[in-house]
Amino acid sequence: MAIYERSKPRTKLILSLFALCMIMPWAVLAQGSVSVTQTYGGVFSESRMNEWRSNPQNEFWAAVFSQRYGLAYDGRQVPGINPIPSEIGISWHYDVREELYQEASEIMDYYKRNGLLYEDPFLEDYLQRLLLDVCPGSMPPGRPGSLSIWVLRDSSPNAFALPNGTIVLNAGLISNLRTADELRAVIAHEVAHIFLDHSVEARIQEQLDAQAEARRVRRRAATAAILGSFAAGLAAYGGGAGIEDVALAAAYTGVVAGAVSVEYGLDRAKSALLEAGALHSQAQELQADMVSAEWAHFNGKPKALFIAALKRAEPARQSSASAADLSVYASHPPVSVRQSNILGQTLASSPGVTVRSVDSDALTGLDSLLALVDVEYDRENASLIELSAAISADVYGDYDTSIKLLTRLIQTGSPTASALVLASRVNRHMGHDDDFNQRSKTFIEEAESIVTVPRWDLLIEKAVLFSRIGRNDVARQALQELLEIDESDRPPTFTKEWIGMHMERLR
Repeated sequence: MAIYERSKPRTKLILSLFALCMIMPWAVLAQGSVSVTQTYGGVFSESRMNEWRSNPQNEFWAAVFSQRYGLAYDGRQVPGINPIPSEIGISWHYDVREELYQEASEIMDYYKRNGLLYEDPFLEDYLQRLLLDVCPGSMPPGRPGSLSIWVLRDSSPNAFALPNGTIVLNAGLISNLRTADELRAVIAHEVAHIFLDHSVEARIQEQLDAQAEARRVRRRAATAAILGSFAAGLAAYGGGAGIEDVALAAAYTGVVAGAVSVEYGLDRAKSALLEAGALHSQAQELQADMVSAEWAHFNGKPKALFIAALKRAEPARQSSASAADLSVYASHPPVSVRQSNILGQTLASSPGVTVRSVDSDALTGLDSLLALVDVEYDRENASLIELSAAISADVYGDYDTSIKLLTRLIQTGSPTASALVLASRVNRHMGHDDDFNQRSKTFIEEAESIVTVPRWDLLIEKAVLFSRIGRNDVARQALQELLEIDESDRPPTFTKEWIGMHMERLR
């Protein structure tokens, strides 16, 4: 679900209208900066652009945009922004945008149709507020597209920006961060890709290379085939059941088809991100890193916030990355390089070689950020943390990551019954001595203290746990209560025959 959207001028008709309103192209980038009047050929008035740039809400991002396109601007300067390459020229490039926007729309439609987007109105409002903190103003006048945020049911700690202004945050990324400021820094990084027009730059450079363009055309056809085949893939893998429901039933039934279908679909969607302009070069990533750091500094926050976010996510990235994830991460510079890019000082520089070093004060500040834990952040994002814990356990078998996430939820003081049931089950998978069994028993007792109606997942977990520790009487009672739940309110696998069989076994 879209979280924050001002408008959606994405159709061919609207893009064509924009093009008609901007008949004269921008001038090709010359040495130094150019005036707004010169840039827009007088069609787009200087007063309108200056009005946008003079709005205090646009101050930071107006500086980013102006420096990127070499526009004369008396306002703030943002370090680390490379001007748009001269072979591309200063133009809105509406034909290229129309193509990129269409491809981005196909990706998002694919996510929607196949249940890969996470919807929660409270989470949506929370992310809307963070996006407004990062970019409270509007896009440059004449630039089609608008900012919006979506959340993907993906446990890998990643985020990406599509050229039409859509920012996609994986559940795994939000779950592994620990403060709202870290998430703001990530959002600022993605907004930077959009304002710097990295996707447009990459597509035009690709078109200028005949061999690269031929590869892109072939990739485009392959991408369409991949996305078009997903419906058949879902049928083969058992349908698109919700990951939460599948995760709860998986340990008892062996049916992980729904969870696999989610990851199956995500892997194929990730393979199409390059085509949709969502993957960027290492140079572009480093540039967006710098803009995020400068955004933090502009707002009175530590420049190291984005590096702190990367370091939070790194362990989860290494432990749960699929083949598609690894191909996505391959386009990113190593965290050590990104850290020195933001926090380092240049010690020596020669053509093609720059040596940078991070001073001890900067590292001390980074360590202080990594020591911060915001319980309120965990409360705001509890549903996503639980989702990531379920995927980590039931798709990747990564119980260590899962129990760490669930422990965070428990430490908020208000975990859900489903989180406690999951914690009991994950804990059982990690060990079977008295300590592990007692922890699982504590989770079950806490879950029972907060439920008001019988829950099938809680009753099954209780039955399995107490059977393990030799309390067959308690296990049988839990199964008896499960039998009394209407069949329509429990998974079809748990039939009367299945329950009766295990009750007989526990006599």
